[in-house]
Amino acid sequence: TLRRTYYSNSILTNKLLCELMWKNQHITCVCFMGGINDYETLAELMKEVKEWGLKVAIYSGHEHIEPIIEPYVDYYKVGPYKPKYGPLNQKTTNQRFYKKENNKWIDITYKFQKEGV
Repeated sequence: TLRRTYYSNSILTNKLLCELMWKNQHITCVCFMGGINDYETLAELMKEVKEWGLKVAIYSGHEHIEPIIEPYVDYYKVGPYKPKYGPLNQKTTNQRFYKKENNKWIDITYKFQKEGV
């Protein structure tokens, strides 16, 4: 069965995802971004990506990761963009970027921040 999920006004299906991965065989990670509202379908798409041997990243602007997708996620950016705190590359940011290592989330936000900012 071909499922359709809407992300940022575009349709992402498992067929389209497979076609994109097949055409871009040198990629190492697929990042899901935007208005996520169907976490069950997203989990299925992420599982498909993992079966291809690729990493999975997500940025939704939420403050937490949904349990249904957590097993498939390798990188997770949390927090909505708040102009008064700046983007991820500034030390004042409210956003955080995590990497999963040994089933634990490690904050690697510092890797994106500029010196002297």
